[in-house]
Amino acid sequence: KKIISKITSGVLLGTMLVYQAPVLAFTKDETVYSKLDASGNAYNTIVSDHIRNTEKEKIINDITDLLNLKNNGEQEYTADGNKLVWNADESDIYYQGESQKELPIKCSIKYELDGKEVSAKEIAGKSGKVKITVEYTNKDKHVVKINGKNETLYTPFVVTLGTVMQNKNISNLEISNGKILNTGSKNFVVGLSSPGLYESLDLEELKDLDKITISYYTKSYKSNTFYIVATPKLMDTTDLDVFNKLDEVYSKVDSLQSNM
Repeated sequence: KKIISKITSGVLLGTMLVYQAPVLAFTKDETVYSKLDASGNAYNTIVSDHIRNTEKEKIINDITDLLNLKNNGEQEYTADGNKLVWNADESDIYYQGESQKELPIKCSIKYELDGKEVSAKEIAGKSGKVKITVEYTNKDKHVVKINGKNETLYTPFVVTLGTVMQNKNISNLEISNGKILNTGSKNFVVGLSSPGLYESLDLEELKDLDKITISYYTKSYKSNTFYIVATPKLMDTTDLDVFNKLDEVYSKVDSLQSNM
């Protein structure tokens, strides 16, 4: 009963979407936190906003469609519909609120036991070969003109899935588009996806990059918490500085390997 109750309440997946939105002359960073049920349906979404006051302005005019706003800073504001006027006093602005918008990425989760599709409730406590398929659908598409023709392109989200699974109850753990680190008592599982990339580029090699599949044998199935991070923000120029040190890192790894 405890296992079934846990499944019924849903597998909590923390989905974090990070992107930047222009706010007049300022930049607003938004981080979207969403809880998904065991099937991948979002039921609670919170957005955290950070307005970067790079110009050290006293007053900042902002626009938001968030509900039940919570001010996470010391600056006060006045609201008129979806318009906010902040007494910024040369400081950055931090606040959060609830969103009822559809997420730009839709997530669906399918469960299989010994080759037969089952629900999250039905698989609870069962033994056999488990296969969990997490599939993403990119909803953020745009029509752009390329070489005089209208083409449909999707915002290139990079989606990372992570979870920790105990060795005690499972064996033969595998993941597609990912890696598994086994510490002896537990497995750190990480998968990578980029939904919409195949549709944008039409490359056959990218066709299965919209889903992550985890399979293993279990004596008694127990649900896991999955954490998902999705972002359209790829590396900045400053992020690339780390590659300047790669040669040094590789030389140390080679030295370590030769001495082991």
